[in-house]
Amino acid sequence: MFRQIPKLSVIRTSCFVNGCFYSSKSSNATYIASLLAEYDKTANRSKKPRSKSRNDPKPNIKGAKAKKPDRYVNQTGKERDREALKVVLDEVQSKYRSNNAIVILPTGNLEESQLSKVSLTLNLDEHGLQVVGEKRDSKGRSVPLVKVVDRQTAIKNYSDYLHQQVTRKFSSSFRKAINTSNVANKDPWKVIKVSWNISLQDLASQKCNEIEQMLNRGQNVYILIGSKGVINKSIDNPEDLFNDQHKREVSLDDIEALRRQKIVDTLNSMLETLPTSSISTDGSISDKIIYKIKAQPKKDDKDEKKKLKELKKQERQEKIRLRTEKKRAESKA
Repeated sequence: MFRQIPKLSVIRTSCFVNGCFYSSKSSNATYIASLLAEYDKTANRSKKPRSKSRNDPKPNIKGAKAKKPDRYVNQTGKERDREALKVVLDEVQSKYRSNNAIVILPTGNLEESQLSKVSLTLNLDEHGLQVVGEKRDSKGRSVPLVKVVDRQTAIKNYSDYLHQQVTRKFSSSFRKAINTSNVANKDPWKVIKVSWNISLQDLASQKCNEIEQMLNRGQNVYILIGSKGVINKSIDNPEDLFNDQHKREVSLDDIEALRRQKIVDTLNSMLETLPTSSISTDGSISDKIIYKIKAQPKKDDKDEKKKLKELKKQERQEKIRLRTEKKRAESKA
């Protein structure tokens, strides 16, 4: 692109540019160069910045403009006052489809209105809302009966609501933890009865599997081996059967003694492979034998107890916090 040179109707025979005098005899190139330099200076001085147009794109600066407050949310009072109001509005919204309500004004008069509009007219520094019941409106519909209460009452109701939420939350956790603990500790000792007449096959396939399952769950077990007359007795503590008054030793032939000893040996071999904390025995093959087997405590049980203890601690701390906030709110009101 070539720069446009201004047309001159008359070219002086001399000019003074940048403090230098040029005569008509000066070279044309030098003279034209001086004219261009002077023209550039004049053009730059006359150039003005372009005014902004409303069609120009706006700069996208994140966070440059503050978010406008929601005009449908009451902005008076403190954050806790607004939270208390929101709880009441949410309660009504979850129970009633309509936004209508019958409002008990501070004067005691009843007014049928939309609850959202009533909530916006409140000064939360002084008043709040409380659902006190239910009533029929002019069209016969069931609508909430809402009372305009003082700020102290509204804050107290909100604190009670938070306390209920915390209690419900921790109660649910407690019940789950306690139920888990109770399942493990409901019957600290299980009694498994084995007759001397049992076959070795049934002992290995049924009774041994039953014992193994209980011990793997961390369940303590009594194994009572005896005649049918002994194992069919209703007893609370099998160890009572081994008092001197209950001893009924009988003489055994070699075959019966060998068969009973195989039953005992089979149990002993199985117990060596299972997770046990301690094993004690009493009795003899000529009468009855009892195994008192204490299972190894499961790690899950310890974790549940620790979790239960931590939940109780959290509940105590939350109750203290709620009581403190409640007293603080009452003192400021």
